[in-house]
Amino acid sequence: MSWGKVCNKKCFFALILCLFPFASAFSQGPSANQATVLVTNINLIATIINNGAIFMGWGMFFASIFKFKRYGEMRTMMSMHINIMAPLAMMLASIFLLLFPTFLSTLLLSFWGVVDPLPPGGSGGGYAQYFLPIVMFVRVIGVVSIIRGVLLLSRAGAQQGQPGQIGKAGLHILGGLLSVHIMYTVHLLRTIFGLD
Repeated sequence: MSWGKVCNKKCFFALILCLFPFASAFSQGPSANQATVLVTNINLIATIINNGAIFMGWGMFFASIFKFKRYGEMRTMMSMHINIMAPLAMMLASIFLLLFPTFLSTLLLSFWGVVDPLPPGGSGGGYAQYFLPIVMFVRVIGVVSIIRGVLLLSRAGAQQGQPGQIGKAGLHILGGLLSVHIMYTVHLLRTIFGLD
């Protein structure tokens, strides 16, 4: 079995575990307690993702220091096939991940002009109470997309990097920004298409 198939199966099972509270909540019908449990679970997942981004930032920071050391050793031997872009891109991405909450708020302020997202409309009984957990889940997916874009940026300077790596990273970050402020995105699309 190849490594890609194992990763795809693990990602699928992780997605199922993340969506399990939604499935169990919808199967039993609407309840006010279930919506608050979903919000609490999604907040916990967001905290885990934030701490994971900082942990990945430390790992990439030490890996970039090691690559800079190798670059310095190769430079003293006058090697012509060396490139400083790979350790520099990894160092920059590690700084973004180490300061991830500040980096995210700066991106949101630069793109949208505000840091705090619009509160989701639609509260009340029935299935309308699940609107807030769904919006929060979309925001979490947006944060994961931004982290993925930063990780793609860290590999942009490598010698065996794929063409279009920076474009893929930029699209991940842009999609994440649109997903984190999903209510602003919906409002923007409604304004563009004249649905307001």
